[in-house]
Amino acid sequence: MADLMEQKTTLAALEQKYENFMVPAVRIRVNGKDVAGNGGAVVESLRVKLALDDSGSADFTLTHVYDSEKRSFAKKVKDLVMLGSLVKIEIGYGSSLEEVFAGFIYNIHYQVGEMPSLSVAVMDLRRLMAENQKSYYTYSQKSSSDVVMEILKTYQPMFSKAVITKTKAEEDPDFEQNGSDLDFIQTLCRRSNREFLVCGSKVYFRKPRSADASIVTLENGRSLLAFSREMIYKDETIHVVVRKDDKEVLRESEKVKTGSAEVRSLNIPIQKYIVESDIKTREKAKDRLAKEIVEVTKQCQAGSGSCIGLPDLVPGRYIEIAKVDAMLDGKYYLKSVEHQWGSDGYQTSFEVGGYDT
Repeated sequence: MADLMEQKTTLAALEQKYENFMVPAVRIRVNGKDVAGNGGAVVESLRVKLALDDSGSADFTLTHVYDSEKRSFAKKVKDLVMLGSLVKIEIGYGSSLEEVFAGFIYNIHYQVGEMPSLSVAVMDLRRLMAENQKSYYTYSQKSSSDVVMEILKTYQPMFSKAVITKTKAEEDPDFEQNGSDLDFIQTLCRRSNREFLVCGSKVYFRKPRSADASIVTLENGRSLLAFSREMIYKDETIHVVVRKDDKEVLRESEKVKTGSAEVRSLNIPIQKYIVESDIKTREKAKDRLAKEIVEVTKQCQAGSGSCIGLPDLVPGRYIEIAKVDAMLDGKYYLKSVEHQWGSDGYQTSFEVGGYDT
Protein backbone atom coordinates (compact mmCIF):
# COMPACT_ATOMS: atom_id res chain seq x y z
CA MET A 1 0.00 0.00 0.00
CA ALA A 2 1.13 3.56 -0.71
CA ASP A 3 2.03 6.10 1.96
CA LEU A 4 -0.85 8.49 1.35
CA MET A 5 0.92 11.31 3.21
CA GLU A 6 4.04 11.09 1.06
CA GLN A 7 3.18 9.83 -2.42
CA LYS A 8 2.94 11.96 -5.55
CA THR A 9 1.30 10.39 -8.57
CA THR A 10 -0.49 11.07 -11.85
CA LEU A 11 -3.92 10.17 -13.10
CA ALA A 12 -2.34 7.93 -15.75
CA ALA A 13 -0.48 6.02 -13.03
CA LEU A 14 -3.67 5.66 -11.01
CA GLU A 15 -5.56 4.45 -14.08
CA GLN A 16 -2.99 1.71 -14.47
CA LYS A 17 -2.91 0.91 -10.75
CA TYR A 18 -6.71 0.70 -10.50
CA GLU A 19 -7.30 -1.00 -13.86
CA ASN A 20 -9.09 1.99 -15.44
CA PHE A 21 -11.34 2.39 -12.38
CA MET A 22 -13.62 -0.36 -13.67
CA VAL A 23 -14.42 -2.50 -10.59
CA PRO A 24 -14.82 -0.50 -7.34
CA ALA A 25 -14.06 -2.64 -4.30
CA VAL A 26 -13.91 -2.37 -0.50
CA ARG A 27 -12.52 -4.49 2.29
CA ILE A 28 -13.64 -3.99 5.89
CA ARG A 29 -11.71 -5.81 8.58
CA VAL A 30 -13.05 -6.07 12.13
CA ASN A 31 -10.38 -7.20 14.61
CA GLY A 32 -8.40 -8.41 11.61
CA LYS A 33 -11.19 -10.47 10.03
CA ASP A 34 -12.87 -9.60 6.73
CA VAL A 35 -16.50 -8.81 7.51
CA ALA A 36 -17.71 -9.70 3.99
CA GLY A 37 -18.70 -13.34 3.73
CA ASN A 38 -18.58 -13.79 7.49
CA GLY A 39 -21.82 -15.64 8.20
CA GLY A 40 -22.93 -14.75 4.66
CA ALA A 41 -22.70 -10.99 5.25
CA VAL A 42 -22.54 -8.63 2.26
CA VAL A 43 -21.30 -5.02 2.39
CA GLU A 44 -24.20 -3.07 0.87
CA SER A 45 -22.82 0.46 1.20
CA LEU A 46 -19.95 2.41 2.73
CA ARG A 47 -19.26 6.05 3.49
CA VAL A 48 -15.97 7.31 4.93
CA LYS A 49 -15.61 10.91 6.14
CA LEU A 50 -12.08 12.18 6.77
CA ALA A 51 -11.34 15.58 8.27
CA LEU A 52 -8.27 17.64 9.03
CA ASP A 53 -9.54 19.16 12.28
CA ASP A 54 -12.41 16.89 13.41
CA SER A 55 -12.92 13.22 14.19
CA GLY A 56 -13.08 10.98 11.16
CA SER A 57 -15.95 8.53 10.78
CA ALA A 58 -17.20 5.66 8.66
CA ASP A 59 -20.63 4.12 8.20
CA PHE A 60 -21.31 0.81 6.52
CA THR A 61 -24.36 -1.41 6.07
CA LEU A 62 -24.33 -5.20 6.01
CA THR A 63 -27.10 -7.31 4.47
CA HIS A 64 -27.71 -11.08 4.35
CA VAL A 65 -27.14 -11.14 8.09
CA TYR A 66 -30.54 -12.43 9.28
CA ASP A 67 -32.01 -15.96 9.47
CA SER A 68 -35.77 -15.53 9.12
CA GLU A 69 -36.43 -19.15 10.11
CA LYS A 70 -34.44 -18.93 13.33
CA ARG A 71 -35.60 -15.34 13.93
CA SER A 72 -32.04 -14.32 14.63
CA PHE A 73 -29.13 -12.37 13.23
CA ALA A 74 -26.20 -14.58 12.21
CA LYS A 75 -24.13 -15.52 15.26
CA LYS A 76 -20.84 -15.12 13.38
CA VAL A 77 -21.78 -11.54 12.53
CA LYS A 78 -22.89 -10.69 16.06
CA ASP A 79 -19.73 -12.21 17.53
CA LEU A 80 -17.51 -10.22 15.16
CA VAL A 81 -19.29 -6.88 14.87
CA MET A 82 -19.30 -5.69 18.48
CA LEU A 83 -19.06 -2.26 20.10
CA GLY A 84 -15.44 -1.33 20.70
CA SER A 85 -14.06 -3.65 18.01
CA LEU A 86 -11.17 -2.25 15.97
CA VAL A 87 -11.91 -1.62 12.28
CA LYS A 88 -9.73 -1.00 9.23
CA ILE A 89 -11.25 0.02 5.90
CA GLU A 90 -9.67 -0.27 2.46
CA ILE A 91 -11.11 1.12 -0.77
CA GLY A 92 -9.96 0.86 -4.36
CA TYR A 93 -10.58 -1.11 -7.52
CA GLY A 94 -10.26 -4.82 -8.19
CA SER A 95 -7.49 -6.21 -6.01
CA SER A 96 -5.69 -2.86 -5.61
CA LEU A 97 -6.90 -1.30 -2.37
CA GLU A 98 -5.65 1.47 -0.05
CA GLU A 99 -6.29 1.76 3.67
CA VAL A 100 -8.26 4.97 4.16
CA PHE A 101 -9.60 4.59 7.70
CA ALA A 102 -8.93 2.97 11.07
CA GLY A 103 -11.09 3.28 14.16
CA PHE A 104 -13.46 1.54 16.55
CA ILE A 105 -17.12 0.55 16.37
CA TYR A 106 -19.06 3.31 18.06
CA ASN A 107 -22.67 2.43 17.19
CA ILE A 108 -24.56 -0.60 15.86
CA HIS A 109 -28.11 -0.44 14.50
CA TYR A 110 -30.05 -3.66 13.92
CA GLN A 111 -32.89 -3.39 11.40
CA VAL A 112 -35.51 -6.08 10.67
CA GLY A 113 -38.04 -5.70 7.86
CA GLU A 114 -38.24 -6.36 4.16
CA MET A 115 -34.44 -6.25 3.96
CA PRO A 116 -32.87 -6.99 7.39
CA SER A 117 -29.57 -5.19 7.84
CA LEU A 118 -26.87 -4.18 10.25
CA SER A 119 -25.68 -0.57 10.14
CA VAL A 120 -22.38 0.20 11.81
CA ALA A 121 -20.82 3.56 12.74
CA VAL A 122 -17.07 3.74 13.24
CA MET A 123 -15.05 6.63 14.72
CA ASP A 124 -11.32 7.32 14.71
CA LEU A 125 -9.25 7.79 17.87
CA ARG A 126 -9.96 11.54 18.03
CA ARG A 127 -13.49 10.72 19.21
CA LEU A 128 -12.03 8.98 22.28
CA MET A 129 -9.58 11.82 22.77
CA ALA A 130 -12.45 14.33 22.73
CA GLU A 131 -14.20 12.42 25.52
CA ASN A 132 -11.15 11.70 27.69
CA GLN A 133 -10.67 14.64 30.07
CA LYS A 134 -8.16 15.70 32.70
CA SER A 135 -8.59 18.32 35.41
CA TYR A 136 -5.67 20.64 36.20
CA TYR A 137 -3.18 17.97 35.11
CA THR A 138 0.45 19.13 34.81
CA TYR A 139 2.92 17.46 32.45
CA SER A 140 6.60 17.13 33.36
CA GLN A 141 7.74 17.11 29.70
CA LYS A 142 9.65 20.16 28.44
CA SER A 143 8.29 20.46 24.88
CA SER A 144 4.91 20.36 23.15
CA SER A 145 5.93 17.39 21.01
CA ASP A 146 6.93 15.36 24.06
CA VAL A 147 3.60 16.15 25.71
CA VAL A 148 1.78 14.93 22.61
CA MET A 149 3.79 11.70 22.66
CA GLU A 150 2.87 11.22 26.31
CA ILE A 151 -0.84 11.74 25.62
CA LEU A 152 -0.78 9.33 22.68
CA LYS A 153 0.54 6.48 24.85
CA THR A 154 -3.01 5.99 26.12
CA TYR A 155 -4.28 5.36 22.59
CA GLN A 156 -1.57 3.02 21.25
CA PRO A 157 -4.02 0.19 20.38
CA MET A 158 -5.72 2.63 17.96
CA PHE A 159 -2.76 3.46 15.70
CA SER A 160 0.30 1.78 14.21
CA LYS A 161 2.67 4.75 14.05
CA ALA A 162 2.96 8.31 15.39
CA VAL A 163 4.83 10.79 13.17
CA ILE A 164 5.90 13.60 15.47
CA THR A 165 7.78 16.70 14.34
CA LYS A 166 9.84 17.74 17.34
CA THR A 167 9.43 21.14 18.98
CA LYS A 168 12.08 22.87 21.04
CA ALA A 169 12.29 22.36 24.77
CA GLU A 170 11.09 25.33 26.82
CA GLU A 171 13.09 26.75 29.72
CA ASP A 172 10.10 27.19 31.99
CA PRO A 173 7.26 25.11 30.50
CA ASP A 174 3.73 25.35 31.79
CA PHE A 175 1.82 22.42 30.31
CA GLU A 176 -1.35 22.21 32.37
CA GLN A 177 -4.40 20.44 30.93
CA ASN A 178 -7.91 21.23 32.05
CA GLY A 179 -10.19 19.59 29.49
CA SER A 180 -10.09 16.85 26.89
CA ASP A 181 -6.95 15.33 25.40
CA LEU A 182 -8.01 16.49 21.93
CA ASP A 183 -8.64 20.08 23.02
CA PHE A 184 -5.28 20.20 24.77
CA ILE A 185 -3.41 18.89 21.73
CA GLN A 186 -5.17 21.53 19.61
CA THR A 187 -3.96 24.11 22.13
CA LEU A 188 -0.43 22.78 21.72
CA CYS A 189 -0.87 23.05 17.94
CA ARG A 190 -1.69 26.76 18.25
CA ARG A 191 1.16 27.24 20.69
CA SER A 192 3.77 25.49 18.55
CA ASN A 193 2.48 26.07 14.99
CA ARG A 194 1.61 22.43 14.37
CA GLU A 195 -1.36 20.48 13.05
CA PHE A 196 -2.68 17.21 14.46
CA LEU A 197 -4.28 14.76 12.08
CA VAL A 198 -5.06 11.09 11.53
CA CYS A 199 -4.47 9.23 8.26
CA GLY A 200 -5.50 5.59 8.31
CA SER A 201 -3.55 3.89 11.10
CA LYS A 202 -1.07 6.76 11.49
CA VAL A 203 -1.26 9.93 13.58
CA TYR A 204 0.65 13.13 12.82
CA PHE A 205 1.79 16.13 14.86
CA ARG A 206 3.62 18.20 12.29
CA LYS A 207 4.19 21.64 10.81
CA PRO A 208 1.10 22.84 8.89
CA ARG A 209 1.07 21.94 5.22
CA SER A 210 4.43 20.21 5.46
CA ALA A 211 3.54 17.76 2.65
CA ASP A 212 4.04 20.43 -0.02
CA ALA A 213 3.75 18.34 -3.19
CA SER A 214 0.32 17.82 -4.77
CA ILE A 215 -0.95 14.23 -4.72
CA VAL A 216 -2.45 14.38 -8.18
CA THR A 217 -3.90 16.77 -10.77
CA LEU A 218 -7.67 16.62 -11.22
CA GLU A 219 -8.68 17.79 -14.69
CA ASN A 220 -12.08 19.22 -15.56
CA GLY A 221 -13.94 17.00 -17.99
CA ARG A 222 -11.85 14.00 -17.09
CA SER A 223 -11.26 13.02 -13.45
CA LEU A 224 -12.88 16.14 -11.94
CA LEU A 225 -16.69 15.92 -11.88
CA ALA A 226 -17.53 19.24 -10.16
CA PHE A 227 -15.71 22.11 -8.47
CA SER A 228 -16.60 25.38 -6.75
CA ARG A 229 -14.51 28.02 -5.01
CA GLU A 230 -15.52 30.91 -2.81
CA MET A 231 -13.52 33.87 -1.60
CA ILE A 232 -14.03 36.09 1.42
CA TYR A 233 -12.53 39.57 1.54
CA LYS A 234 -9.70 39.76 4.04
CA ASP A 235 -7.20 42.58 4.45
CA GLU A 236 -6.08 42.90 8.06
CA THR A 237 -3.09 42.93 10.34
CA ILE A 238 -2.90 40.26 13.03
CA HIS A 239 -1.04 41.01 16.27
CA VAL A 240 0.02 38.44 18.85
CA VAL A 241 0.51 40.41 22.06
CA VAL A 242 2.07 38.91 25.18
CA ARG A 243 1.15 40.62 28.44
CA LYS A 244 2.65 40.10 31.90
CA ASP A 245 1.46 41.88 35.03
CA ASP A 246 -0.88 43.97 32.91
CA LYS A 247 1.96 45.20 30.68
CA GLU A 248 2.81 44.38 27.07
CA VAL A 249 6.18 42.63 26.92
CA LEU A 250 6.20 41.19 23.40
CA ARG A 251 4.44 41.66 20.08
CA GLU A 252 4.58 39.96 16.67
CA SER A 253 2.49 41.24 13.74
CA GLU A 254 1.80 40.33 10.12
CA LYS A 255 -0.63 41.43 7.44
CA VAL A 256 -3.04 38.91 5.90
CA LYS A 257 -4.79 39.50 2.59
CA THR A 258 -6.98 37.32 0.40
CA GLY A 259 -4.39 35.89 -1.97
CA SER A 260 -5.68 36.58 -5.46
CA ALA A 261 -4.90 39.06 -8.20
CA GLU A 262 -8.57 40.00 -8.66
CA VAL A 263 -8.97 41.33 -5.08
CA ARG A 264 -8.96 45.11 -4.59
CA SER A 265 -7.95 46.59 -1.26
CA LEU A 266 -10.27 49.07 0.47
CA ASN A 267 -7.21 50.54 2.21
CA ILE A 268 -9.05 50.52 5.53
CA PRO A 269 -6.68 49.38 8.32
CA ILE A 270 -8.32 46.41 10.09
CA GLN A 271 -6.55 45.16 13.21
CA LYS A 272 -6.94 41.82 15.01
CA TYR A 273 -5.36 41.21 18.42
CA ILE A 274 -4.60 37.89 20.10
CA VAL A 275 -3.54 38.41 23.70
CA GLU A 276 -1.52 35.67 25.38
CA SER A 277 0.01 35.39 28.82
CA ASP A 278 1.81 32.01 28.77
CA ILE A 279 4.14 32.68 25.80
CA LYS A 280 7.67 33.26 27.01
CA THR A 281 9.81 33.74 23.88
CA ARG A 282 9.62 35.65 20.63
CA GLU A 283 9.98 32.38 18.73
CA LYS A 284 6.82 31.03 20.39
CA ALA A 285 4.99 34.27 19.60
CA LYS A 286 5.99 33.85 15.94
CA ASP A 287 4.74 30.24 16.00
CA ARG A 288 1.41 31.38 17.44
CA LEU A 289 1.10 34.07 14.76
CA ALA A 290 1.98 31.64 11.95
CA LYS A 291 -0.69 29.20 13.14
CA GLU A 292 -3.30 31.97 13.25
CA ILE A 293 -2.42 33.07 9.72
CA VAL A 294 -2.94 29.51 8.46
CA GLU A 295 -6.38 29.39 10.12
CA VAL A 296 -7.42 32.79 8.73
CA THR A 297 -6.25 31.79 5.26
CA LYS A 298 -8.36 28.63 5.39
CA GLN A 299 -11.41 30.66 6.38
CA CYS A 300 -11.17 33.24 3.60
CA GLN A 301 -10.24 30.83 0.83
CA ALA A 302 -12.47 27.77 0.51
CA GLY A 303 -13.93 25.42 -2.06
CA SER A 304 -15.37 21.99 -2.70
CA GLY A 305 -15.58 19.43 -5.45
CA SER A 306 -16.11 15.85 -6.48
CA CYS A 307 -14.19 13.41 -8.64
CA ILE A 308 -14.04 9.78 -9.61
CA GLY A 309 -13.41 7.56 -6.60
CA LEU A 310 -9.80 8.10 -5.51
CA PRO A 311 -8.72 6.54 -2.20
CA ASP A 312 -5.42 8.40 -2.51
CA LEU A 313 -7.05 11.73 -1.58
CA VAL A 314 -6.63 12.48 2.14
CA PRO A 315 -6.90 15.65 4.26
CA GLY A 316 -3.56 17.31 4.89
CA ARG A 317 -2.39 17.01 1.28
CA TYR A 318 -2.57 19.29 -1.75
CA ILE A 319 -4.33 18.59 -5.03
CA GLU A 320 -3.99 20.42 -8.33
CA ILE A 321 -7.13 21.64 -10.14
CA ALA A 322 -6.74 22.07 -13.92
CA LYS A 323 -8.74 23.23 -16.95
CA VAL A 324 -11.57 24.87 -14.98
CA ASP A 325 -10.64 28.54 -15.45
CA ALA A 326 -7.33 30.37 -15.41
CA MET A 327 -8.47 32.18 -12.24
CA LEU A 328 -9.55 28.96 -10.48
CA ASP A 329 -6.88 26.52 -11.61
CA GLY A 330 -4.17 25.91 -9.06
CA LYS A 331 -3.01 24.14 -5.94
CA TYR A 332 -5.51 23.51 -3.12
CA TYR A 333 -5.17 22.14 0.41
CA LEU A 334 -7.55 19.32 1.35
CA LYS A 335 -9.51 19.98 4.57
CA SER A 336 -11.90 17.05 4.31
CA VAL A 337 -12.51 14.07 2.04
CA GLU A 338 -15.55 11.81 1.76
CA HIS A 339 -15.58 8.44 0.00
CA GLN A 340 -18.94 6.91 -0.95
CA TRP A 341 -19.18 3.37 -2.25
CA GLY A 342 -22.28 1.35 -3.10
CA SER A 343 -24.46 -0.04 -5.85
CA ASP A 344 -24.07 3.23 -7.80
CA GLY A 345 -20.29 2.91 -7.84
CA TYR A 346 -17.56 4.84 -6.06
CA GLN A 347 -17.15 8.62 -5.87
CA THR A 348 -14.98 10.98 -3.81
CA SER A 349 -15.94 14.48 -2.69
CA PHE A 350 -13.71 16.99 -0.93
CA GLU A 351 -13.43 20.42 0.69
CA VAL A 352 -10.40 22.68 0.39
CA GLY A 353 -9.19 25.62 2.42
CA GLY A 354 -6.48 27.92 1.16
CA TYR A 355 -4.96 27.72 -2.28
CA ASP A 356 -2.09 28.89 -4.46
CA THR A 357 -3.10 29.76 -8.03
